[in-house]
Amino acid sequence: MIARSLGHGEGPSASYHTLTSGVQPLIAFIIAPVTWFVHDPWRLLRIDLGFTLGCDVLLVVLLAFFARRVAGNVAGLIAGGIWALSPTAIRAAAGGLETTLALACAMGLLLVWLGAGDRPSRVRWFVVGFMAGVAVLARIDAVALVGLVVVVQFWRTRLRDVMLIALGGFVSLGPWWIYCWITFGTPIPQSGTQLAALAQGIGFVDSADIAGANLARRDRRGRTRCGASVDVRPTAS
Repeated sequence: MIARSLGHGEGPSASYHTLTSGVQPLIAFIIAPVTWFVHDPWRLLRIDLGFTLGCDVLLVVLLAFFARRVAGNVAGLIAGGIWALSPTAIRAAAGGLETTLALACAMGLLLVWLGAGDRPSRVRWFVVGFMAGVAVLARIDAVALVGLVVVVQFWRTRLRDVMLIALGGFVSLGPWWIYCWITFGTPIPQSGTQLAALAQGIGFVDSADIAGANLARRDRRGRTRCGASVDVRPTAS
């Protein structure tokens, strides 16, 4: 739904009315252009599942390369084989969500980071930062991995390289965070407020129970912008 809303120019919304930043935006950005040509929801679902399965195949390859780089050829084969045959990995890939895409981006970040360490250059450090931003777009949890990479790199090398990493990250991640800051007042993902607004729309909660003026703000196109704290209490039956 988020991808379809983006593709139709309605912004990140699961309801076509209430905007939210509580999404993992990368997979939505990738699927959004598909909605210009594919309108059948079942066909769109199959495309999404095919994409996540393809990300899982890519992840197997990247994991094998990473293990080979760290511990040798045998380790690469074992690591790739274990992930390829893992029921957990297969279930995640078949879920159609961003899990395998996020893991592939995280593994790609580690590989380009190791490559930049082997043969450092300005372009390579910029690519490391760009991949770091992509990894965070894929899943916000990647912030922990990115922070670890930055701390280790700051300790190992010059400040200039860290600045190049920061610049690359801003190029890929900055536009989304700036949009969230302007629209929702914070770059931190907000999802609970959207659920509260939707619940209000179907009568699950009383309007008086939703606190915060920001929840009632509307943008120029008349859609609710969720970014405020809310206090949701069930309606008495």
